[in-house]
Amino acid sequence: MADFNIHIDESSAETVINSYYKLNPFTNDLGIKFALNEKKEIIVTMLIEKEHSNFYSISHGGVLMSFCDAAMGAVCLNTKKKVVTLDFNINLIRAVNIGDIIEAKPIIIHNGGHTLVVECSVYSKNTGKLVCTSRATMYVVGKIDA
Repeated sequence: MADFNIHIDESSAETVINSYYKLNPFTNDLGIKFALNEKKEIIVTMLIEKEHSNFYSISHGGVLMSFCDAAMGAVCLNTKKKVVTLDFNINLIRAVNIGDIIEAKPIIIHNGGHTLVVECSVYSKNTGKLVCTSRATMYVVGKIDA
């Protein structure tokens, strides 16, 4: 596991999230972007490119799954807990075309001592339509130093 020693209280949540995911080569290869809006909610976006597509020239379901997993992991960082995915499911609702930008809206629905349960809705910024929903149980492997 990568050494992650940033102190969350000394940095903005956006800095913590970007520092954490900077250490994740898979997330970087996908081109996932992390930011905070004015309400301090985590905003996760990604441009769907040709290398993310399947035979039908739409986003591969595995890309959408990885995007959701990264978004849900990012929202968990606000709890000052390091987590890994224990269980994951996804409902693929609409195709996402090459050139579309997708945006995740992850929310924590259970914040326990050993597990967190997180849901994520993903929308196409091009159409405004829901493209997939997912839910994960995250296992707490440690705490982020405060």
